[in-house]
Amino acid sequence: METKERTNKLQAVFMLILIPVIFIVIFGFVILSILHDDMKGAVLESAGSWPVVGSLIETEEEIARDALEDRIAELERENASYSNAVGSLENEIADLERIISEMEEQGPDNDPVEADEEEITGSDLEEIVRTLENMTASKAAAILANTDESDAVLYLNLMRTSNRSQILQRMDPEKAAVLMSLMKN
Repeated sequence: METKERTNKLQAVFMLILIPVIFIVIFGFVILSILHDDMKGAVLESAGSWPVVGSLIETEEEIARDALEDRIAELERENASYSNAVGSLENEIADLERIISEMEEQGPDNDPVEADEEEITGSDLEEIVRTLENMTASKAAAILANTDESDAVLYLNLMRTSNRSQILQRMDPEKAAVLMSLMKN
């Protein structure tokens, strides 16, 4: 009997107190959502004013401040990595400038580009032209077609006119036209 009486009391408390309270809370949220556009903001604002609940709820300002602090920390890390990259690039620039100054101190005698040009001018150039003139026109045309245009023009200018005309005759017309226009200049 005693357990039945206790069960009846719990049912009465549940039916008379707990269910109406839950209904009122739900009904209140529905009414607030209809009346307020920003329901979440209104609930957080009103709950933030309660003594115990207010200390547990983060305000939007605190959330924004935390997000900004995280972003600042991220930017500081990026800045440090970029500073390291700039430092390594500055070291590389200093090394390259040192190499350039060493090369300048050695003088122009060690310039590989000028050394190649000196080798080609003179008797070697005349020998190359004679070799091309002694070949058949078709072979010489094939060689000159695959040679750098500036070199091909130099060789053709040093040839006799009859050999030059036979070689150009056997070349691709477009390539021959390019070489002729370069020879004019």
